Amino acid sequence: MIPLISRSVEWENYSPFRLQKFNVNGVFRPGRVIYRTESVFNFQDILKGLKIMKSTLTVIFLASMFSIAAAQTNPAKPETKEPAKGESKDKPAAPIAKNETPPSEKKTAPTAEDTKAWEDASKPGENHKKLDFLVGTWTIELSGFDPSAQPSKGESEFKWIHGGRFLQESTKTNMFGQPFEWTGWLGYDMVEKKYVGAWIDTFQTRIEHFEGKWDEATKTVIYLGDGKDPATGEVAKVKWAIQNVSPDKAVTTMSAIDADGVETQVMKLTATRVK
Repeated sequence: MIPLISRSVEWENYSPFRLQKFNVNGVFRPGRVIYRTESVFNFQDILKGLKIMKSTLTVIFLASMFSIAAAQTNPAKPETKEPAKGESKDKPAAPIAKNETPPSEKKTAPTAEDTKAWEDASKPGENHKKLDFLVGTWTIELSGFDPSAQPSKGESEFKWIHGGRFLQESTKTNMFGQPFEWTGWLGYDMVEKKYVGAWIDTFQTRIEHFEGKWDEATKTVIYLGDGKDPATGEVAKVKWAIQNVSPDKAVTTMSAIDADGVETQVMKLTATRVK
């Protein structure tokens, strides 16, 4: 063997008790002790060790790569519990919610009843005809908004639009010393089974919506909606009543309803037929 390194090292060591000192041979003696070691390394032994280490690392690396490739090719399958004896392998169907139509009973195509319901909802009916008394041209007198002023005069026209489904109103008059115009639409909702209406005018930028009913005893269509005060932000119930007084006369009143249900009339419009 050819030694690669030869090293001799000396150092001192003292007992923590400082009463005695010891040497490497275990012989105790007072005073100073010198430790001496020699290490001899053989070059051929070192090369052999390195080759063994290299071979081992190569085997470990290849084994790791093989494991990763196998995992990607054949991913682990989730465990499935085998059904008990006599138990079906098929997953039970989800329970049907209350009032839900079972899948086997769901309709795939509209039936004759469906088609008839859609047709009936799209056509004007007898409730639309009750508004016929308004069709035509009228002269009007408007009072109530300004009690100190004389009634405002103007003209109003009602006509059916969209195949008789909605009655459109266009009115022009004056109020507070300036022109005042409005447009309204009246009709009957065949699905909701109630009268409906909407209104826009030159004194505001909102669209007012109303819903109502027909009072056969007084020949009046009565609408209810909400009115909001721009100054205070307060919302109050508003009632519109359009009465068929005679073939040539109709009266419309507007009332505010407070929280206690008390009505206060704020406007009255009297229409006289022109044609």
